[in-house]
Amino acid sequence: MEEISGKFIRETVRWSPETAVLSCESRAGARIAVICDCELNELEPGMHYRFAGSWTPHKRYGLQFKASSYAPEMPVTERAILDYLKRFSGVGEKTASLIYARFGSETLDRIAEDPLVLTQFGRVKEDAAKDAGDMIRRDLECAKTQLELASYLSGYGFPREMFRQVFQDFGAKAMRALKVNPYLTMKYDRVGFLLADKFALETGFPPVRLKRQALAILHFIEGKGDVWVSAESALAALRNVLTDRNFKQVRFRDAVRLLIRAKKLAGRKENGVSWLAAAKDAQNEEIIAEELGKHLIPNHELEMDLEGLSDSQAKAITEAVRLRIGCFTGGPGTGKTYSVARFIKAVIAKYGASSICVVAPTGKAMVRSKEALEQIGIRCETRTLHSLLLAQESGLGGNWQFIVSDESSMIDADLMRRFLVNNATSSILLVGDDGQLPPVGKGRPFADILASGVVPVGKLTETRRNSGLIVEACHAVRNERIWKPVQFRELDAGNNLALIQSGNFLQTIEKLVGHYRQSRDIIKEMQVITGVNKGENGTFELNNALRGIMNPTADLDEKYSLDDPVICLKNGNYLDGTDENFDETESEDGQIYVSNGEIGYVIAIRKGMAIVDFGAERIVRFRFGNRNFNLAYAVTCHKMQGSETPIAVILLDTSFGAGLVCSREWLYTAISRAKQICILIGRMETAERYCRKIGGQRQTYLTERIREKQGAMDAGTESKAE
Repeated sequence: MEEISGKFIRETVRWSPETAVLSCESRAGARIAVICDCELNELEPGMHYRFAGSWTPHKRYGLQFKASSYAPEMPVTERAILDYLKRFSGVGEKTASLIYARFGSETLDRIAEDPLVLTQFGRVKEDAAKDAGDMIRRDLECAKTQLELASYLSGYGFPREMFRQVFQDFGAKAMRALKVNPYLTMKYDRVGFLLADKFALETGFPPVRLKRQALAILHFIEGKGDVWVSAESALAALRNVLTDRNFKQVRFRDAVRLLIRAKKLAGRKENGVSWLAAAKDAQNEEIIAEELGKHLIPNHELEMDLEGLSDSQAKAITEAVRLRIGCFTGGPGTGKTYSVARFIKAVIAKYGASSICVVAPTGKAMVRSKEALEQIGIRCETRTLHSLLLAQESGLGGNWQFIVSDESSMIDADLMRRFLVNNATSSILLVGDDGQLPPVGKGRPFADILASGVVPVGKLTETRRNSGLIVEACHAVRNERIWKPVQFRELDAGNNLALIQSGNFLQTIEKLVGHYRQSRDIIKEMQVITGVNKGENGTFELNNALRGIMNPTADLDEKYSLDDPVICLKNGNYLDGTDENFDETESEDGQIYVSNGEIGYVIAIRKGMAIVDFGAERIVRFRFGNRNFNLAYAVTCHKMQGSETPIAVILLDTSFGAGLVCSREWLYTAISRAKQICILIGRMETAERYCRKIGGQRQTYLTERIREKQGAMDAGTESKAE
């Protein structure tokens, strides 16, 4: 690793949003080409920087310096030093010139060594001279630390913005702080245990240290969809992290005690088995059970106008809204949406449209709910669950007498806790299908609430609408019955589920695209659903190939092009894409919320940023390199929860990775995403193998906590009565 100094002149080439070739000038006046990871306009022309890296030859452009890190350098030119000196008390232009005339380019180093030399010039007093010396030493140390820090952290995959954040937090002590505790990096965005652990081990952190063992246990527990994991499985995971060489130095009990003392971990014992949970997740279960108990009181009396519903539908919805909280469930085609709409209409008739709000976990699910209501003449407030909670937690949200939560099976434990806490006085109807995949996050609160037997449940079982084989297959998969798709040539309105036996997914999809291109908007109406992200049949590989097939006008050399479907991979607030006069160098934190799994479409490319319409009047922009977004020609079934597509193309993948993920719930959810046509590609034997695997189970204790809370409340009521 070498270091060079240079004055930044200009960018000559920008290879990507993150990397550019810089034209710099050495102190000797020679021009240097520096390849550097930096954002547009991040370096200031005329400023001096130190670059750490190595020289690399280029066939056409000769020797270039490839920088792994860089930092601003202290002033070196006469003008820069004069301006720097004028910051000190008693030093003006004339005095600064006299000081520079005496010491020249070594001015700052001489003052740092002996600040009292300043008292020989003008009116600089001794105290001011000492203060100047302290400031110069601090600035010199900071400049040195920034470069050392960037060099120390480079090469591990840390996000580049973290370098500045570490320096801001620890200043000149940053290097020492990280060497003592490299896991401090976990406090920064996009840095998890695995990345921090790699950094720690490669920089000499002892692999058997108790702190590392504790963090490894916590990482294992937090990475599971289960709220609780057995101590035995956590111990096995820790042994795997430590490897055979350090096997004898496992300190599992000590590490667990350390985490419990730090209030990071909770434990419980059931039937002789010890269970562990992240403290925040255990607390979520406790609070959900507590809040549910507060809602278990008779609901507002409603004159339920349920005209148009069957007897079973009317009975189910009446039962679901009997108390201030209830669940309403049923599979595809049972009339769940229509029955809920009749309930909403009854509420509006008695209390007005302002009394009720309909929420959903994603923007697409919210739009679908809104459209379903408007089709039968119902207009009321519809919002994403996240936007509702964001407004309420910032003190700007309203409180509704009634709230209907659609797609409630997608709500994880943390979101359910926030939802119940922020709507303690509302009547809540949780609508969902517990046969679908569990939430992406922790737990499965909707299924646990159903299983508790404490909350009233209205369940629909009769198929009401004629949706053909899609609905029939969904119910057959869920109830472990035989089902049979038709051949592709037999597809029609009733026979709307087909199987194409093929081992070449891309070739088959290309034929389907050719078949539907003339009659369909392929990009917006056909969605490929697969089991995994990695591997030959994963989304990462498929998206690049499918882009050339489905969007022939796309520029394949660019990350995004017009009309590309884009999926959001992380809940967040993003920048407004309708603002045409934006500064492309600004932070990507905005005010428009987009949920994990939502799909939008590129409507413009402007200033190196993608402008994407996610529906519900949300147009956002982001740089091509933003890792929170990706192409969405192919998506996993987990990401499709809460969404529908006219044509669903489901890959029956036989790979090892798909075998770990794809289950009965996976196939049920995937098929139910299709509104009009569902096409399976692969072998029926693979689908049958999926059906034999149960994948939606998670280890939680929410059901038990709900029953315990209700039992305690009942006992208290009986005691008062006596």
